[in-house]
Amino acid sequence: MSEAPFLPSYPEFAFRVGATFAAAVEPEGTVELELVECSPLLTSGGWQSYSLSFRGNANTPLGQGTYIFETDGLEAHALFIVPVRAELLGIIYDAHFTLQEG
Repeated sequence: MSEAPFLPSYPEFAFRVGATFAAAVEPEGTVELELVECSPLLTSGGWQSYSLSFRGNANTPLGQGTYIFETDGLEAHALFIVPVRAELLGIIYDAHFTLQEG
């Protein structure tokens, strides 16, 4: 996999809720995570913020850290994720973004 820029775009993710992403994990290869939620975009004082929630398999847990995420039709992005809870269907990971407008 190539080096990925850290330029997340809200619309790129908002329209991909339900999509499966491959997160690069060394040396194993990749772990699949489903984008299960994209929060509403909030704007205040020249800043934009939003968060993403991914669900991964409990059998392949990921630690807090930065991973390269790829999915069809979207440029690869480096995302910092944090495991936040375990559910019946897997582990939920969150990624939060605060970006300056413009």
